[in-house]
Amino acid sequence: MHRRRKWRLIIPFLFPQLLAYSVLTLYPNLRAFYDALTDWGGFTPTRTFVGLRNFERLVGDSNFWKALSHNAMFAASLPILVLTVSLLIATYLHRRKGMLTNVYRIVIFFPSVIGGVALFFLFTFVLSPNIGLLNGLLRAVGLDRLTHAWLAEPGFVLPTLIGLTSWSSAGFYIVLFMSGIAGIPAELEDAARVDGAGEFAVFRHVTLPLLWDVVKVATVNLINGAFQIFGMVFIMTQGGPNRASEVYATYLYEQAFQFAKFGYATAMGVFMFFLTFIVILFSWRMMQREQVQY
Repeated sequence: MHRRRKWRLIIPFLFPQLLAYSVLTLYPNLRAFYDALTDWGGFTPTRTFVGLRNFERLVGDSNFWKALSHNAMFAASLPILVLTVSLLIATYLHRRKGMLTNVYRIVIFFPSVIGGVALFFLFTFVLSPNIGLLNGLLRAVGLDRLTHAWLAEPGFVLPTLIGLTSWSSAGFYIVLFMSGIAGIPAELEDAARVDGAGEFAVFRHVTLPLLWDVVKVATVNLINGAFQIFGMVFIMTQGGPNRASEVYATYLYEQAFQFAKFGYATAMGVFMFFLTFIVILFSWRMMQREQVQY
């Protein structure tokens, strides 16, 4: 009786949220599984059921696989670059006691505060081949041979975007790791130093194991983000030059809104849903280890 009364009080508060979630999130996602099996232009109510034809076309679409390979490069690079830099800087700032530490935190976190679109336009200006700040600095110090059209040369555009994504993401993870390190009892690290461990040994055998759960979540989050990259590529390169920076999301956008192939684009989305789920599950299982407690 008491439990029934409790649910009578809870349901009126939960129902509006559950209704909104069902209408705005659950139903569109479930509907996508059906739309992926249709030939639909997106702007008409008519949908022609074509079965698995969209997925058969997807298998032979070289542009899609090229775009997906670029997402894979992001997924392989971001965890290594972002987590390595973030962990090292967070550890250094935590051990560096002083008034400037908070200033460092603000400066490092600053890219995460700027709105994404504004930041992407700023990057586009900085990397401009003629009037950009980066090439201007290289010319000013006599390194003209290192100047490039960073967003227009096929060999440089993808590494440039990966580097910018890593830089803009690092601030959040540095602050995240600093919070995690602050929760580690100082006595554990001090005991390791008393036993003769150097700073790297303390980091490897004490700090990192106790931060492993945070590292694991951060890795999965970065991999998931790598498969959802859209804004930076769309604003800065539109997938060019010659699809050298095309990613899955920009190619999906092209098929849906430029060629009105919403059924085919939805099939891409369904495929990526399962692929991302499998990759994240595999990554999570690979990073499982015995939990360290203190």
